[in-house]
Amino acid sequence: MRKLTYELAPAEPGAPDTNLNRMKRWEEAQGMKLSELTDEEWVDVISCILAMTQEEAEGYLTYLRAANA
Repeated sequence: MRKLTYELAPAEPGAPDTNLNRMKRWEEAQGMKLSELTDEEWVDVISCILAMTQEEAEGYLTYLRAANA
């Protein structure tokens, strides 16, 4: 597993603090897309930046995949 950080790019003034906004800010700060991560890396990053448990992040990944199927 590669070394990833949990830093987010600064929020724009007045921007809502949503999951999607945090995910986009992570991508901006890292210079990569969350879709480039392995499932394990994705769960690790998302659990940290969205303040979820590992199980919640796994469930969120499953939910997102089902919604986009």
